[in-house]
Amino acid sequence: ENLKQLKEFGANAIYVTEDDFVIDMKRVVDVCNLLIKENLNLILKTSVRADEALRIGKERLMLMKKAGFSEFQIGSETNSDRLLKLMKKDLKVEQIVAANRLLKEVGISPKYSWFAGLPTQTIDEIKSSIRFMLTLMEENPNARATQLIPFHPYPGTELWSLALEYGLKTPDNFEDWATFTDRWNNADLPWLDKKTQKFLENASYFTAFLDGKVYKELFGSKLYRFASGIYTNIVRTRVKLNFYKFMPEIHLHKYLAKKLTYTT
Repeated sequence: ENLKQLKEFGANAIYVTEDDFVIDMKRVVDVCNLLIKENLNLILKTSVRADEALRIGKERLMLMKKAGFSEFQIGSETNSDRLLKLMKKDLKVEQIVAANRLLKEVGISPKYSWFAGLPTQTIDEIKSSIRFMLTLMEENPNARATQLIPFHPYPGTELWSLALEYGLKTPDNFEDWATFTDRWNNADLPWLDKKTQKFLENASYFTAFLDGKVYKELFGSKLYRFASGIYTNIVRTRVKLNFYKFMPEIHLHKYLAKKLTYTT
């Protein structure tokens, strides 16, 4: 009934924000069958782990697709089994690859999120993650990706304790705490050397173009959409060649972030 009301008010897309919507698959199946029966024709998105996508299976994924689910947000984070274990993610890289192929087959777009800069992570591991981002999108043209975000731990977590062991400095006042984890492109982490910090901060900009889809949706200007498409090709070539010198797209990104008005 709530979805019907939203539809009446003009909503055509809904993001299901429940922490783990697919944990009860019987309920998911019942909801999907009801959506199909009511013929609401809504665009639905939700968050799913890569291993959960595999557990759901092809048949039920196709049912979700029929019901309107078009995109799954997946926290892939890295392509390093070592780092996934450090995060206690309880996930293997091979499961991310398998989920990507399965979702391609059923027609649901995965949108992968990434971060880097964990204690003990090397610059080579960061570059490997970026290459993996591109590999997933090449294997599944419908796949999407967020930009690579520098790691910032949340207080009270095990990764927070680990970060403190590696020299993380905590804020001294409430005002600084308010913005402590809101520094999406700041890689000033004490365990990273200056070279890795600079690369990660740059990567938080240039990987925004790697997807090739996000900016085309955000930019209101056809010219800027065209320019972003050109830079996507440049960045993808850069990643393939492992060449990260002379990156004008970073300056473009900063300029556009200040000057452009994004469409909603």
